[in-house]
Amino acid sequence: MFLTFENGEQRYLDMKPYLHRGVFKELKDKDIFYTAHLSFDTVSWKNEVDLAPEILYEKSIPVLNPMH
Repeated sequence: MFLTFENGEQRYLDMKPYLHRGVFKELKDKDIFYTAHLSFDTVSWKNEVDLAPEILYEKSIPVLNPMH
């Protein structure tokens, strides 16, 4: 998942490790995964799963060649 933060920094989060844990298992269904949207400053899905921005930043890696 490619992310752009308010400071303009672009980062990448590999969601695969999460797809085998608890409520995140539902995100293996691409129809649910692609419902990702911003809810204030949090990434949320229609199944009420969400990831806080702090976690998104901490677990993601910088994109070396960001898209403009």
